[in-house]
Amino acid sequence: YDSECLRTRHAPVPGVGVGERSWRWMKCHSVGYLQAAPKAHPLRSSKYLTLSNLEEQCQYAFAMQQGEPAALNKKFTEEYYGKLASEASNVIFINYSDDPWRAASPLADISASLTACDVTCNGCGHCGSGAGHAADVCNGKAAALTKQWLA
Repeated sequence: YDSECLRTRHAPVPGVGVGERSWRWMKCHSVGYLQAAPKAHPLRSSKYLTLSNLEEQCQYAFAMQQGEPAALNKKFTEEYYGKLASEASNVIFINYSDDPWRAASPLADISASLTACDVTCNGCGHCGSGAGHAADVCNGKAAALTKQWLA
């Protein structure tokens, strides 16, 4: 998370694969995976690792304008993958309160066949790791909908 290093280091670092700069550029420009710490309980990262600070880092490291990282991510995703189209159906989006991918998922039902379920849990992460019984409601909803959709 060293902004100066991201801005100036153009060669890969030995043992780090293609390099942090190229991966961060992809995250800033196309993917939109800026992993901020959860506001309530920043277990994995500093409480100062906010989406706003990460976007500022993108602007600094890659000479982007304010708001440009989010706009580029949205444009790229819509052009490459298409917008959430009406052809999609029978999808449930299960979100966990401390999951860094949560911001990329619908948090409310879009339609009867594009539903969302939000699990609030202290310390849970991606795919519900650590959610325990807090995930029971969403797991039950997913099972019931899957049964309904397959009937």
